Amino acid sequence: MLIRENSSGVPLYCDDVAMQKEYRQIPDEIFDDPHIKRLQTICCLMISIHNDIISLPKEIHREGDTVNLIKVLQQEYKLPIQEAYMKALEIHDNYLKEFFILQDHLPQFDKWQDLVLEYIQDLGVMVTGVYAWHTNTIRYLNGNYVKGEYKTGQ
Repeated sequence: MLIRENSSGVPLYCDDVAMQKEYRQIPDEIFDDPHIKRLQTICCLMISIHNDIISLPKEIHREGDTVNLIKVLQQEYKLPIQEAYMKALEIHDNYLKEFFILQDHLPQFDKWQDLVLEYIQDLGVMVTGVYAWHTNTIRYLNGNYVKGEYKTGQ
C-alpha cells in the first residue's frame, strides 16, 4: 500500500483540488494537519485500489506483475483470485468508512471550518471522478497498454 500511495500521483490531484474555488485561502498549516493529510492519503489508497480492480483483467495475464493489490493478496494469503478480489473490495470499503468518519469529525479550524469541509467533500468528488474515468477509458481493457508519448532517438 505504501508503494501505491506514493506512486499514484493522487497527492498532486489533492493539491489541484486545493487550488480550486477559494481553497487556496486556507492556511498551509491546515493542509499540513495530520487529519487532513490522512484524508488525502485515503484518497490515494482508494484511487489505487480502483485502478487495481479495474486493471485486473489485463494484469492477470502478466507474469510476475505483483504491484496489483489483488494479485498481491492472492499470492500473500494463497487465495483464489475471487477471494483476493473481495478482500481488495473490503480494504477499499474500510478506507471509505474511515474517510467518512474523518470527514464527520474534523478538528476545529475556526473561521476555515466550512471551507475545509467543502475541500474534503471535493476530495470525495475527485475520487469519484477518477473512478468514473477508470471505468470509461479503454486504457484498462485487456490487451490495451499505455504507449509513451515520445519515442527515444527522435
